Amino acid sequence: MTRRRSHGTALAGIVVGFLLAGCAPAPVNVHVVGGPSVTVPAHAMEVAPSTTTPPTTLPPTTLPPTTLPPPPTTQAPAPCAVSFVGDSLGLGTLRNGLTEALGGVGCLLVWKEAYGGMPIGVGADLLAGAGGAPSNIALVILGFHNARSEVGKGRFPRRIDAVVQAAGPRLVVWPMLASTADCSNGYKDALVRANQELQAATLRWPNLVLADYPAFLAGHPEYSENRCPHLVPPGYGAAAAWLAGEVRRLLELRTP
Repeated sequence: MTRRRSHGTALAGIVVGFLLAGCAPAPVNVHVVGGPSVTVPAHAMEVAPSTTTPPTTLPPTTLPPTTLPPPPTTQAPAPCAVSFVGDSLGLGTLRNGLTEALGGVGCLLVWKEAYGGMPIGVGADLLAGAGGAPSNIALVILGFHNARSEVGKGRFPRRIDAVVQAAGPRLVVWPMLASTADCSNGYKDALVRANQELQAATLRWPNLVLADYPAFLAGHPEYSENRCPHLVPPGYGAAAAWLAGEVRRLLELRTP
């Protein structure tokens, strides 16, 4: 029994060795020029795995932030708060969009007093009492009532002074007087002289500026109501829009 077991063990060893020999790579004969052939085990000819370093990924180029120039600055419009006093021509503009027209150009109507036939002296007293509503502009439409007597008796310059004094530090915007075609020649002459007195008053009062109402009315005979010197409602509406623009323009001219 012992001999048979030894023989079997030897046979098993031969089989295992044969199997291992079949799995192992065969040796390679390498011939060296000028020398003998050398047998090199096959595993020595294996190529080592690649150790190539992957390409370096550079970060994206960072450009310095673009500095844009600041937007142009515009000067804020000057505050525009209006106190208004007027006779029948002033009342006509007030009833036909003066408040809205002033608002459209950035001006607020903070105080108003107008009625037909208002004498200049009464307008001055009313304006002097308007201190409860602070404003920087006094808009004055006065002089159409009793123009012939005020001018003829030489009272018109004093009336102008009284109005500007009542306005205090406000900028006084006073439209010059203009007649419609149906006015009498005597009334037209009185308005021309009144406008001359207004222009002379600007030399005495630096805060008095005049709006050229005659030039505005000259191109629109259709505005006349044929009741000297009154206008039809569309005419008053157009006058209100024009006057609001003049208030804004004259204020900007006087604002540093």
